Amino acid sequence: LNFKMEGSAGSNKFIDIRPEYLFAIQQAISERSVARVVLLSSLVLKDYPLYKFNPKDAAFLVRALRLVELNDEAQQLADEFILSHLMNIHWKINN
Repeated sequence: LNFKMEGSAGSNKFIDIRPEYLFAIQQAISERSVARVVLLSSLVLKDYPLYKFNPKDAAFLVRALRLVELNDEAQQLADEFILSHLMNIHWKINN
């Protein structure tokens, strides 16, 4: 399954989640299916480091978890995205 497509934001290349998978997650949210939201989100995230994801897609996934009442998990995922981006910037500057 290919959940991502290459995209760009500014000069950085980010991974964009394919629209059909964003739609599938949105459908799971509207049906209040916690298991499907978690499963689809984990499948989307499994192949790439978090810093490679487009920030708008990262925000979408965090929001998806919040909308199915997984607030602690959403906060943890947001923290992981931020940490991953900051560590990537740090290593680019210092190497």
